[in-house]
Amino acid sequence: MDYNLFNNTLLKASLSQEDFSRLTDIPFATMMGWKAKRNKKGVPKWVETYLNLYIENKEQKIIIKDLKKDIRSYDKN
Repeated sequence: MDYNLFNNTLLKASLSQEDFSRLTDIPFATMMGWKAKRNKKGVPKWVETYLNLYIENKEQKIIIKDLKKDIRSYDKN
């Protein structure tokens, strides 16, 4: 994952870099280091998996919330 894809995935997850820093306990300065041209490693490999799982979990929570709302509406009828 390159730094641009990292930022795009954060947007998809509705997270800011500050949010990601707090969630993962990674110093903000470390993330800025991922962007540096001298850093040949770039964004660590685990970050892409983490963000994809975060997005998937968030989407499932929304679906579950909607299902619960539908069930409550159905029970009232």
